[in-house]
Amino acid sequence: MIANAKRGTIFTLAITVVEAAAICGRNTAHLLFDALQGAYDGHMERAQMRLAPVKSRSWRDIPRAGAEDCYRHRCCA
Repeated sequence: MIANAKRGTIFTLAITVVEAAAICGRNTAHLLFDALQGAYDGHMERAQMRLAPVKSRSWRDIPRAGAEDCYRHRCCA
């Protein structure tokens, strides 16, 4: 009976080590997935910005504050 008593503690220790390794592996996988997801999101954002149409604007294209009222009154007058 004494020889079998150690068997239970070794088995329990082995289970504990396997559970700890599984938890550590899962946490590492989550960190790796988060890093890959961030890299993919950054890549897609840059790709979308490259494909976005860019309209160059001159200072003449930007309306000044109150400019619409002045033009409206000039048209009516």
